[in-house]
Amino acid sequence: MRAVTAVDPAAHGFWSFPVDDIALSGAVVFYCAGLWLLCNHQGRRHVQSGAWLPPAASSASSEPGSA
Repeated sequence: MRAVTAVDPAAHGFWSFPVDDIALSGAVVFYCAGLWLLCNHQGRRHVQSGAWLPPAASSASSEPGSA
């Protein structure tokens, strides 16, 4: 049995690895963005805390205990 790597040509009717990776990453980003848009303030904080991105400058001042 042969291992599938990114350098193998895609089988007929299937996406190549880079296209599949970009599509999956885009689906995750759109899902998180949609979830963030549908949530209230507390839900948005939960979505943002799960993201591996630096927090927005506006959310730093809205945290409890900040002066």
